Amino acid sequence: MATSLEGCVEVLEQEGDSACPCSSPCAVPKKMHVAVVSAKMHEPETRLSDKRGSDSSPGTITANQEDLSMGKESVLPPKTGSQAAAALQPRPFNLSRYVLLVVYVLYTFASARVLFGWPSLSSMLFRAGAFEWLCREEPHVTDKRYMCRAQDSAVQLLFTVGVAVAFCFSLAAGLLMDFKGPKVCACVGQLMNTVGWILLGIASEDCQTYIPGVFCLALGADAGYLPSLNISNLFPGQEGLVIVTMSAAMSASFSIPTIMDGFWRSHPDHSFFWICVTYAITGTGLCFLVALFLFPARSYKSQEEMTREAPTVNARGKETASADMSGLGTKASCERQGLDFTPEANSSWETVEGVGERAESAEVGRCSSNRDGEGRQLEASLIPFSRQLRSPYFYCFYIYWPLNALFYNFYMTSAENLFNAHVNDVLGILGPLSMVPAILLGHVADTWGVMALVLFISSAGVLMYAFALCTFTPCYYVSAVFSCLYLSNFSGQMYAYMGDTFQSTDFGKVVGITSATGGLLSLLRIPLHDKFTLGVLEGDYFYTCLMMLGLTLVCLCLAVYLFFLKRRWPKAYLPPPKRAEPSGGALAADPAVAVTVHS
Repeated sequence: MATSLEGCVEVLEQEGDSACPCSSPCAVPKKMHVAVVSAKMHEPETRLSDKRGSDSSPGTITANQEDLSMGKESVLPPKTGSQAAAALQPRPFNLSRYVLLVVYVLYTFASARVLFGWPSLSSMLFRAGAFEWLCREEPHVTDKRYMCRAQDSAVQLLFTVGVAVAFCFSLAAGLLMDFKGPKVCACVGQLMNTVGWILLGIASEDCQTYIPGVFCLALGADAGYLPSLNISNLFPGQEGLVIVTMSAAMSASFSIPTIMDGFWRSHPDHSFFWICVTYAITGTGLCFLVALFLFPARSYKSQEEMTREAPTVNARGKETASADMSGLGTKASCERQGLDFTPEANSSWETVEGVGERAESAEVGRCSSNRDGEGRQLEASLIPFSRQLRSPYFYCFYIYWPLNALFYNFYMTSAENLFNAHVNDVLGILGPLSMVPAILLGHVADTWGVMALVLFISSAGVLMYAFALCTFTPCYYVSAVFSCLYLSNFSGQMYAYMGDTFQSTDFGKVVGITSATGGLLSLLRIPLHDKFTLGVLEGDYFYTCLMMLGLTLVCLCLAVYLFFLKRRWPKAYLPPPKRAEPSGGALAADPAVAVTVHS
């Protein structure tokens, strides 16, 4: 039950003021009686009382749950749950948001990042005879999955090019989604995926479409996947969990090449062409239809954006009349009194400059509101996007993630030479299983914040290389396990961080810029492997892996810095709140109070 704290605020008498509608001095009471009524932190809905003669005087700002249940209008809508404005946005065919979530998860699983299931995909390419004509004058090897080193280099180059193109095209995919909407972006992505698999299927020595096929798969990777992340805005309060769940489905898509490879092993009478075309029709083809009919033409808005765009107070006739009689009302009444009123959960009384009997002839002061630790401010002026790009929120992660792209690329393409064939088969199996830790890490992100997820992934990257450097064979399997943990949210950490730190309207741009840089930097894998490791070090991967271990430690340090930065203030686009300094005779602000004014 609410308790009251009585107090008085001294106000100054004013002589005739030009702001007064009449020539006589404004009628100003000597004192204004203030009652501070405790309010529950988790019930931010407030209303202006229109009861006269009740226990609470007119002008009281209350959070009465009983009145709300009787149909009285609330100044603020719910911010989370099924009744929040974001959860009620129009959806294709008016489907339930949970039905859409299930469809999007299946869509992501079937087509998101199939190219990144590289251990199994490269195994199929080796058995399909990709680039085997390069081995005619090369010595053959028997303990590896490839026929000769020249074939291995040519096939691994496909992945390097694919990763670089996929990350670079993330910028174009993000811009396409921001300006043309999720539907157009997803349809373009699935068309590219379909064409890519057909080109891979028909490739041969006479028709060398391996690089164009991988190029199309890379173009379609993020264009088909990024729009599905927008569904997180339909679940206000659970956005992080939904994004990481989608990332888990993306990790599960690495199993598609494993499934295809396993099917081909059990049915060797089918050709590689038949395998690829069948998947192009039943996989990416169906996903194109899902994108065409079940993706929105315009992006869903987040709850924070909808709340900021909506009127902060509903100034309707009855409330306005009641507020004018009491001297305190909705936003329209407050503005006539010189009151800057923002209804939020945490209200604090900052200044009192003058009080009058009527709203048109007084300046009562202003009520400021600061959101709790998450930093949502309805009336705050946003930081320009150009300044956000120059802030440590962006440039630290802009350094962090491209370095991840480089050492991840080197690890995946060097695994054939780092480990034996059995460990590489285990890598192919563990890749799809990365969806399990991805789901668990989604709970971690939802409970402890996205930076806990980033720190975990960074630590897994360090241990992945640390155990790969050991010469003890069981350590190779441990390294494979940590690579599974790292891969579970390799891209998901970026999506979760960017979605939590920047506006949804800028999400595509910041993800695209960061991914494009990561794609370009990952091309350094080619000279690192071909020129340095094979040329200078004569095939000794130890020192190159030691360099990669150093990069993982740099990334871990950046993640720790971002962790403490986001603890101080979590949003890049909102200015930190100004803390009011209570003066000697002022009434101290309580973080969870509503202020009752009796004039």
